[in-house]
Amino acid sequence: LAAENNEDEEEETVEFLRDCTVRAFLLYLIGGTLFTNKSAQYVDLIFLSYLQDIPLINTWNWGASGLAYMYNYLDRASRRRCGNHGGYNCMFQAWVFAHFKRYGQRFLDENYTNEEPVGAKYYPLKTDRWPYETRTSLDRMEVDEVTLCPSEDHHQFRPFQDISWYSGWIMCGSSMICPHLPERVLRQYGHVQSIPRAPGVSAKAG
Repeated sequence: LAAENNEDEEEETVEFLRDCTVRAFLLYLIGGTLFTNKSAQYVDLIFLSYLQDIPLINTWNWGASGLAYMYNYLDRASRRRCGNHGGYNCMFQAWVFAHFKRYGQRFLDENYTNEEPVGAKYYPLKTDRWPYETRTSLDRMEVDEVTLCPSEDHHQFRPFQDISWYSGWIMCGSSMICPHLPERVLRQYGHVQSIPRAPGVSAKAG
């Protein structure tokens, strides 16, 4: 703002500062949503690689990147001595609500329309602190309470994108973040699940 209000400042300098400000805000935005880590304070600056060309930002497949990033943290969280995880937790919570009717029915948004993303159908509210009741409920769940493809009725409003079939590493700059392997969850895409290849074969490191 100081540069814009300074009549002696060159237009190129003002434009450069404006772009830097936009990138900083977008880094803060995605670092607090799609790509959260366990530090609760820091953002990995490598994500600035996504933001170099501002007009192209809306062409990136942010959904697949956020999903692969979250899968990577869920993998870590499934191991011993891991008390929390990173990634886009709102997306993970919406996934649980969409697949497990017993939970999702409690958080439905009455104002939801099909033109919105499927995840917007639910209110991401907090549940009980102690997980015993939730685990017991999961153990008693019946097959008909699980929805394998929750977005089937949604495809006429938001068509399936072929880019979602990409199999391999989701990259950011020169760094490998994590693998994206849709062939391991074919039933969620409405297809018959075959025996998938080993992750090391599907997405070879390097």
